[in-house]
Amino acid sequence: MFLYPYKIFTTSKNKRIVLTSDDLRPVGIYDAELMNFDNATACANEFDCSVSILLGIIAGKTRLICLDLDDCFTEAGELEEETAEFLKEFNENEWEVSSSATGIHVYILTNLDLETFIVKDIKGVKSFECYTNKRHIVTTDFDFRKTNLKVGEHDEFLTKLYKMVEEHKKPTVKEDVKMVMQGEVINGIKDIRAKVYGRTPVTDMYTLRGCGYKDPELINIIDANPDAVDQSAHDAKLIRKIMYYTLEDFDVAWEFAKKTNYYKAKDAKHKKKFDNEVYKERTRKFLCR
Repeated sequence: MFLYPYKIFTTSKNKRIVLTSDDLRPVGIYDAELMNFDNATACANEFDCSVSILLGIIAGKTRLICLDLDDCFTEAGELEEETAEFLKEFNENEWEVSSSATGIHVYILTNLDLETFIVKDIKGVKSFECYTNKRHIVTTDFDFRKTNLKVGEHDEFLTKLYKMVEEHKKPTVKEDVKMVMQGEVINGIKDIRAKVYGRTPVTDMYTLRGCGYKDPELINIIDANPDAVDQSAHDAKLIRKIMYYTLEDFDVAWEFAKKTNYYKAKDAKHKKKFDNEVYKERTRKFLCR
């Protein structure tokens, strides 16, 4: 399947999606100008931007995903051992070197309905992030006109990796014992979240990253255990970053936050909390003191 005719491309600068009609201000994926590859390339050349490709459903059930590998080269510029072994699964026209020149993006078409997942600390497997939706990837030299990616070509490979990640995430006996000692009988991760944390706030790390929030400790907490976060603290950090990057005041930033995937993904309880004027004023005093 050739990708370039599809309107799944947009423009970006400094890894942030921009609207060329709006002074190159950063926007969310929901605001992205969808273009075919030729239009996106022409626009990027005119405004000194890059072309980005949006991940997710592109036609029917077919999903474009990206495997994002970091630290792929030796000091001599050669593929490091684990990366070279990993790339044996793919043809050379299925991947590109990232804009940092240190990583690799592998593009895959599949009908598998997979959530974004991270392969990390699994023996014998190259670490990488598999992005499946709500994400854009800044492209470099990938030839979207000539590369004919085949749907389902790597489904077996993906399924095997995804299964390894799920098995790796299972709680250990030691972790279960700790929870039981707190007075609760625990039956797996869902029980831990429901009984110990007592809440299930929803976060969208992609939106926070898009606003420039890249605290590695916070990213690790959300990626590793997205239900165990302090919702109020994240609300405040998002508003602060919106104010910083848009140069707008608190009220404008608050309304802008309601357009983000971060807000849209909240459940009814946390949306009601965010919309409460008392909560808004408390947050204002905290940020503007």
